[in-house]
Amino acid sequence: MSASPSIERWKRAEAFWAARQDELARREFEALLSDPDWMLPANLRLGAIAVETSQVRAAATHALAAFYAREPDPSLLEALCRMLLNVGEIRSALHCVDDASVAACGEPKLLMGFGRMMAEHGFHDRAADLLRRAREAGLDSAELHLLLGEAESQAGRLPAAEAELEACLAAAPNQAGAHVALAALRRATHDHNHVARLRGLIERMPETHADAPKLQFALFKELDDLGDTEAAWPALAAGLRLRHRRVRYMVADEVAMFDDLRKVLPGRPLATEPGPAPVFIVGLPQSGAAFLESLLATDARIVAAGELDDLVIQLRWCAQRIGGTALEGELVRACASADLSPLARRYLGHTQWRAAGKDFFVDRTPSHYLALGYLANAMPNARFVHLVRDPMDACFANLKHLFPAGHGYSYDQAELAGHHGRYLALMAHWHAQFPGRIVDVAFESLVSDPYAAARSVFEHLGLDFTPVPVRAPDAREVGQWRRYAGQLQPLHDALGLTTA
Repeated sequence: MSASPSIERWKRAEAFWAARQDELARREFEALLSDPDWMLPANLRLGAIAVETSQVRAAATHALAAFYAREPDPSLLEALCRMLLNVGEIRSALHCVDDASVAACGEPKLLMGFGRMMAEHGFHDRAADLLRRAREAGLDSAELHLLLGEAESQAGRLPAAEAELEACLAAAPNQAGAHVALAALRRATHDHNHVARLRGLIERMPETHADAPKLQFALFKELDDLGDTEAAWPALAAGLRLRHRRVRYMVADEVAMFDDLRKVLPGRPLATEPGPAPVFIVGLPQSGAAFLESLLATDARIVAAGELDDLVIQLRWCAQRIGGTALEGELVRACASADLSPLARRYLGHTQWRAAGKDFFVDRTPSHYLALGYLANAMPNARFVHLVRDPMDACFANLKHLFPAGHGYSYDQAELAGHHGRYLALMAHWHAQFPGRIVDVAFESLVSDPYAAARSVFEHLGLDFTPVPVRAPDAREVGQWRRYAGQLQPLHDALGLTTA
């Protein structure tokens, strides 16, 4: 580091920041930007101040400035990686992870920190590699086993995942995350299940515990796999009741947001941005997006990019609204008066690298149906695939899935039915406003004839389709709700369906 004047200025800036005197801290940190030795840490602090003061664009600017001033120091690169990910600069964050100094790093806690960030952002192979290195460097904790087990599971290495998750439970028997991950790992059988262990833990855990809903959902999943519907439903009902208590979901807020979204109409045609074109798979969660994406990616011209947060991050950049990666009412209201003309450039600039030079990349974030109007206006070359599913099956699939965050509508049958109705009305609006831009694909067709379903999508993209052998989704997912028809009668009635 440089001479004492900069050190003294850093100390003053840190003292102001600790005292929550953001403006005074900002001035001191900005003065350090002229010193090359302090550019990186000063930009990191300025980025943090920008986030805390809701200055979205400044936060991204400081994060990138810190990236360009980066040093081969794993501890600084970990902090930089975290900031870059928080402002949506994913590609730059990956450069930090792939730095030679990180490759040579032997500090297990730093490696686990990098691994955690990679897992949280969907880079499961990178995450697993970093977490294995942390273990080899001497770290042995329940948390590490859980993170590695989840990463191995997402990467499809199920035996390795099971071994890590069981190691986690050997060290921490009450770790609910490991119990949930094991339940989700494969279909339970009478010879291989965790029902007794889950029941024992549930009996010992008070209902007020934050993990209580998770365990009930895991128990339901395993009992449902076993066909024990009589025992399964009470577990699901308990999980829904406990989860509903903990989520903040206001129907009126959602109604207002959907009303505002229906005010989005076709705008002035914009020039097509160069480079690979996005294909958006949208609809309700649990409607087959992952399978359809993998089916499309069998074509050499298409890359599966997964579920991406970039759209909402760039909407927040345009509207100057700090927040998470979900589209919510405040952001929608801000977008009504914001200049969204940079949206295509910002979104594509942060996603096209994933296409690796191919013609198309798939963003299969289901909730992008909410923002379809913004996307259609911003990107004339974007195409939209809307996955449609039987209302009862779609709603039941959401009801029995414990989402890690958001989706507050999905823990009450009446609220879920109301959300489903608003979703259908919004999709009808998008079809009317953007005719020919959206192709509907039925989940049931993915199960019964995936090649016909894929062919309709390829026609929509203007491409020929060459079938490749695939395993269709489980046919038992069609009509799944009928196993619980009696218990789901309130949902059936709230959807306004006639008796089947």
